[in-house]
Parts: sequence; structure tokens; C-alpha cells
Amino acid sequence: MRRPGSGQSRAGAVQAKAASSAQDEFTASNGHSDAELQRLEHFERFRTRLIELYKEHEPAKLASVDVTLREWSGREEELVSRVEAQFAARQAAKEDYTRVVNSLKECYEKIRPLEETYKFDHFFSPCLTDAEFEAKPMVLLLGQYSVGKTTFIKHLIGRDFPGIRIGPEPTTDRFVAVMHGDQDQTIPGNALCVSADKPFTALSKFGTSFMSRMEASVCNSRALEFMTLVDTPGVLSGEKQRIGRQYDFPAVIDWFAGRSDRILLLFDAHKLDISDEFKTCIEALRGHEDKVRVVLNKADSVTPKQLMRVYGALMWSLGKVTGSPEVMRVYVGSFWDVPLRQDHENRALFESEAEDLLSDLRSLPRNSSLRKINELVKRARHAKVHAYIIAHLKAQMPTFFGKSSKQQNILKNLPQEFSKVAQKHQLALGDFPNPEGFRRIIQDYDLSKFPKLSEKAIRKLDTVLTEPIPALLRELRLHDPDDGTGPGLPMAGSSSNPFEAFENLGSSRSVGSLGGSGWAVSQSLKTEADNIFFSSPLQGGKLAGTAAQQAFASTGLSNNVLAKVWTLADMDHINQLDADQFAVALYLARQVQSGKSLPDTLPSSLAVAALPAHGLAAAFAYGSGVFEQIDAGTKPKGVAPEDRPLVDLVLVVEDAKEWHKLNIETHPAHYSCLASLGPEAVAKVQRTGGGFMYFNTDVTVPSVPEVRLKYGVISQEDAIRDLSQWDALYLSGRLHKPVRFIADAPQNTALREALGANLAHAMHTALLLLPDRFDDEALFRCISELSYAGDVRMGLAENPNKVANIVRGSMSHFQSLYSRFLPFGQDASSVSPSNGFVGELALASASETTGLRIWEQNMDPQKRAQMASTLPFLSGAGVLTVGTLTAFRYGMRKVRKRFAS
Repeated sequence: MRRPGSGQSRAGAVQAKAASSAQDEFTASNGHSDAELQRLEHFERFRTRLIELYKEHEPAKLASVDVTLREWSGREEELVSRVEAQFAARQAAKEDYTRVVNSLKECYEKIRPLEETYKFDHFFSPCLTDAEFEAKPMVLLLGQYSVGKTTFIKHLIGRDFPGIRIGPEPTTDRFVAVMHGDQDQTIPGNALCVSADKPFTALSKFGTSFMSRMEASVCNSRALEFMTLVDTPGVLSGEKQRIGRQYDFPAVIDWFAGRSDRILLLFDAHKLDISDEFKTCIEALRGHEDKVRVVLNKADSVTPKQLMRVYGALMWSLGKVTGSPEVMRVYVGSFWDVPLRQDHENRALFESEAEDLLSDLRSLPRNSSLRKINELVKRARHAKVHAYIIAHLKAQMPTFFGKSSKQQNILKNLPQEFSKVAQKHQLALGDFPNPEGFRRIIQDYDLSKFPKLSEKAIRKLDTVLTEPIPALLRELRLHDPDDGTGPGLPMAGSSSNPFEAFENLGSSRSVGSLGGSGWAVSQSLKTEADNIFFSSPLQGGKLAGTAAQQAFASTGLSNNVLAKVWTLADMDHINQLDADQFAVALYLARQVQSGKSLPDTLPSSLAVAALPAHGLAAAFAYGSGVFEQIDAGTKPKGVAPEDRPLVDLVLVVEDAKEWHKLNIETHPAHYSCLASLGPEAVAKVQRTGGGFMYFNTDVTVPSVPEVRLKYGVISQEDAIRDLSQWDALYLSGRLHKPVRFIADAPQNTALREALGANLAHAMHTALLLLPDRFDDEALFRCISELSYAGDVRMGLAENPNKVANIVRGSMSHFQSLYSRFLPFGQDASSVSPSNGFVGELALASASETTGLRIWEQNMDPQKRAQMASTLPFLSGAGVLTVGTLTAFRYGMRKVRKRFAS
């Protein structure tokens, strides 16, 4: 009788034995020794640990795990130890910061009862919330209209933010808190002020009129991970402007000033006048002078002599308004989108001033804890003074009769009463409130109703100021203020970017993007980059640290700009550049020198820079990921992100086997299991498969991880043959349509000639298939359909409107590409291929209507049948190279597109 489970156990043993046997056979067949297997297991163990660390602490570096391990080959244990130590230090800094914040909350809970007893929150700012203790440093920007406040924020974070409005007229009509978030969104004021996790709940006291003029703009910027920026309405002159506001503008400014870590007063070099309301706002900043910095913006638009006069006039105006004998720090520069001219007389001054201002802002996260402690101490001292004032005034009130008249007499003499309180309790008069402001509020209260002074509450407050607060300060001094790991900066460690002090903070002047063919790295520039690169001290074949600073010294660019250049070029995120990445970095630096601007991310077409450049004869991008199609933005709702168009690339290489060898080493995940057979097998499948091309589909590269790629590889020899003879009509078919060449125009003469012949073949074949009269769209549709002829996907899976969408969305590109074949009133024979592929056909422009030219041609029945039977069938091309599963997923997306259209 079979025991329960014995069959399963026996079956399990058989399966285990079979698996072991299969493993032995696999090991033998692949020639792996036990030592090699141990090495692979050793490598995989460290790889798994590294992935776990990056996934938990820094997901952006997941794509660089394999590259990093190859760089540290033989030292994997040291690498993992260093990474663990780095993240452990970062975690410890976060815990320290959290401990400081929690200690401050506990201290405030001991002070709060005294505030509530004597209504301190009614006279000063409302009671503090947990969100205010946990808030990031806040920077408040003040200035008259069109001085560049909003543009300054855009310059600082390196991008536009939701709801941004910039113009010479008054544009910002509300308070905008620009905050960090993964998704761009705008939060209205009323919703913002009831969000317990935001430090703005106390703003509700200013009423719904103010709430309608307040919002939060949430966007993803690295600079905003460290601080919140507050844009304010431009201050206008005139009494009507002030009366027209339905909220107390200076009071709102005073509230923000009390909670800001830095206050920037912006002035335009052309508009130095200070209106009455702006003067009131500046006066509201008294008590916060240590936070105020003055910025003289757009200083590059005046001459050095004018700048000297402007600077003097500004200092004179500020001296009258502030009434302070101390001179304010004024930063002179141009904090907007337009790059400084290389030959500007004050360029060095402006760059130095910009660096000083940015350094000041960079220090805010590091000193955030100190600022919070300072503000709590300041608030505690004010609360103590307030309690003594109320107790002193109450003590003078009669017990029964004449309370009202007595209170009026007392309030008339508040300055004298304040002096008495200061002398009696040995308090500094600087801690006392403004008498007029205090009188306006206290007159609505009955002094006799306030409780007597609680000595116990005063002692508790004094204990907080003498024991836990000094202990916190001693803790903070244990951290090096510049190491980036103290509790004031919990999220940042030291950077390996040799130019970076605070990446993306003011390092971008983005007035556009470097798009199109302007991205090509020329051969001459590549040669120059290689000469600089290989003459520099390298670490494991990579450029880093001081050597990188020396290599870029000749560019003359500031560290802020070079930090952005480095980050863009460091595609694998290992803080080192190889020769190809250095060429991209040098190219970006040259673009900035020529007055162009840096983008936030590299264009998708530069993804090819992450692929091996060795033996690359030509590279181009094509398809809907590069050129607009008319329905590209009209996909039905609910389409998943993976259904967005792929960016299609084609790489023409001199030696397919050698190129695949390098690429398999760099990007093994791009390949199907075919890569396990080696580069020879891949190159053989490429040569014998469909279209002489090997495709890697639905992959990413570290330079642009958010973009999905499909790239095909073809040898230069096969490319020339297909372009000249249409052996497969695969590469040649794609080049019938507009493409964007990424590398230089091909240097090989035969390849260049083949490209020209391919266009001529397409043109004349289309003429054979068209009637005697046709317009531009019909011509270009016919040319585009050539590459899809016989492809079963067009009938089953492809969008049936694909060709029409391509042509209509790229009409100007088609007209430019084929312009030399459509001369007005000339014979098409002048551009026929030399081999007489197509006979002479006269072509002339008949007319132009609705922007489309109408053509007519002479008909020749003998020649019109010449091409009908020569079009190839491409139905199965690519399945072997991309793998069955990937091809199935790619095909299913095509089917969904077919039925969604």
C-alpha cells in the first residue's frame, strides 16, 4: 500500500535528478568549469546586493549596475562596502535630521500653553504645526512687476513650472509656492490651506479673498527637492492698486517672511523706483534682516558706467527705506534665460556674483536645522515678552468699575508701559512688538479677562531655552557643516560630479532646446575630443575628478554650466566619462559657447551615443518617435505608457561581428537568448535573416531611460547593396521617407552615392505607379507605400492610416527631401540614375492649390509595368533577431493600434 505523499516524493526526486543531469549537461556543453561557475555566482551575489541597495535608496542608478560592476571587476566586495557605507551615512543623516525636528516639536509643546493662554497667536503668527517643522527651506521672492521674479525661479530650477506666466506686463497675479513633486500639478489655495502635510494651513486666517490668489505649483526638479520657492505678485504703484486688494498684502508678506529661510528682493537695472506698497513690504521685513538678500537683475543690459550709477542709486534708495546703517549685500547679475555674451565686459563679475548667490542658496538645506532652532528661540522670547506685557497691563485694571476708561488710558501710553515691563523683568526692548500694531489688536480684548501670569509656564519656557535647545546646538556642531551629511541636509551626500555643488540649481539657461540635426557630433569635434581625452590622466580608461576639470578648463564656462553638461553626458551615472561621452560633453559645451541653451535631458536621438561608436559608418532615427504623425497626440484614453511610440534607430556599421561583440558586453539585456551563442552567431543571423538587419526591440539606455528604443544594425556592405539594388527593400524602404541622421553624414563615398540612388529609384518607381495627374501628397504616399508593399502587417496589425499619417505629419520634410527631383518646368531625365534604372519621364508643375503642388507626367505603357512584379515580401523579418516573446509583445501593440484607429 502506497504511503501518503510517497508518489510525490518519488516524483520530486526524479525531477531533481533530471534537473541536476540537465545542469551538468548544460555546464559541459558550454564549457564552464566549477571555478567559472563559482565566479559567476560570486558576481551575481554582488550584483543582487547592488540592485537591492539602488532600488531602495537611488533607483535612478539601477541601469548602471552592470557597468559599475565591470568597472570594479575584482573589487566587487569593496564596491558594495562603499555603497553600503554611503547609503548608511545618508540614512544616518536623515535620522539625525528627524531627531532634531522631533526634539523641536517637543520643545514647542512646552511653550505652546503659554502662547494659548495669552492669545499670542492672535497678536503674532498662528501656532506652529508639525508640517512647518518638517518643511523644506523656503525662499521668498519680492519685487515690483516684471523685474524677473518668475524668470529667476525658472532659471533656478532649470524648467518651466505649471501655471508659469512671463511677460513685460504684470503677469503673476497671485502667490505661487513652487514645490517638488513627481507629477506636475497645480493645487488651488483653498485646498492647499487645508492640507495638513503642507506648511500653509495658517494662511487661512487671511480669508477666501487671499485663498483665491494663492496656489501651489508642483513639479519635478532636483533643486526643489531641497527647497520651496515662493513667487509673489508684482508690486504696482498707486493707491488704487493697494485699495483694490481684498486682503492685507503686507501682512501676508510678513507671514511668509517669518517662515522663509531667505528673502530675495529683486530690482530691475532699468526700474529702481520703490513704490509706496513696496516700501511697506520692505518695512514689514524688519526683524528678518538676516534673511534678506538684494538682487540687481538684468545688469547685462547696461554698460559698465551705467551699472556703476545704477548700483549707487539702488544703495541710496535702500538706505532711505530700510533705515539701517548696515549695508545690504547686493548681487549683481543676469538671472534670466538669455546666455551671457562671451565678449561682455562684466562677464567675469556676473558669473562670480551668480556663483555667490547660488552658494548662499545651496547653504539653506544644510543650515535648515539651525534656522528652525533660531526661529523657535525667537518665537519663545517674543511669547515670554508678550506674557509679561499682558500680565503687566492686567495688573493695572480695576476690580469692578471703570475698566473701559482705564484700558483706554493704558493703551494710550503703551511705549511707557513697555519700558516699565522691560526694566522690571530685565528684557530687551528689541523683543517688544510695535506699539501701534499691538494697540490695534489689544483694544478688541478686555484686559481684565486675561489670566494672571503663570510663573510655572515662564519657568518651563526658560528651561527650554537653557537646556534642550543648547543640547541640540551641541549635537549640530558634531557634524561638519560642509560634508553634506549633517541633519540640515538629510538627502544629499557628496557629489562625484567634479563641477557640481548643487546640480540643476541655476545651471540651465533654457530658452529652447538643441533639436534636430544640430545635435550631430562632427568627426572633427570627435577627433579634438579624443585628443583632449587621451592626453588626460584617466582612471580605468575613464575621465573623472580633477582631470575632468582640467580637460574642460579651455571652455571658459562656469562650474554651474559644466555641472549640467557633465550630468547630461554621464549617461551611465557612474560619475566618469568614457571617450564617446566626453565627445558629447565637449559638444554640449561648444553649443553653450555659441549662445545656445542646454535642455533638461538629452534628446532621444542621442541615445545612440550610449551605443558602441567603434566602426559606426552612419546612424539615423526615423518613425513617429522622431517625426510627427497627425494622430500622434490623439490616442484613446487608457493607453499604457509602454504603448507610446518607440524611437526607431538604424546603425550602419563597418564590421557587424565586432560591433555586436562590444554591444553585448555593454548592453547584454538588449539581446534575446541568441546572444548567448556569441557575436558570430548574431552577425550570421543578421546576414541571413530578413533585410540583412538585426533588431533589438523595446529596450532602453541609461542616457534616456524614459525613452523606449528599437534599433537595427546592418553592415555597410549590405546597406550599400540594398540601397543600390533594393535586394530586400528594407533599409532602402525606410530611407525613402524623411530620417534624422544622428552621426555625421556618411564619409564612405559608395554609401553616399547609394543613398542618392535610393531616393532616385523611389521617385521614378512612384512615377510608374501614379496616374498622369497627381499632387504632392499622392506622390509621397506612393513613395512611402513602397517599403510596406507585401508586408502582411499592414493588412493585419498596422494602423491602416499609417502612411497617410506619416505623409501629412511630415509634408515639409518630404518636400525638402525630394525637392531636387521636382524642378518646375524641367525634365525629370536630368536626375535619372546613371544606370538607367528608370527611363526618361517628363514632369512639369501644372498648378498649386491649397499648398499642394499638382503635377502631370507623360504616360509610357511599356515602362509602367516594369516594377510591378519586383516588390519583395517582408512579413517575417525580424522575428528571429528580437526573440519570439519580444516580437509577440511588439506585434500585439501593432494589433491594438490597428483596431484603435
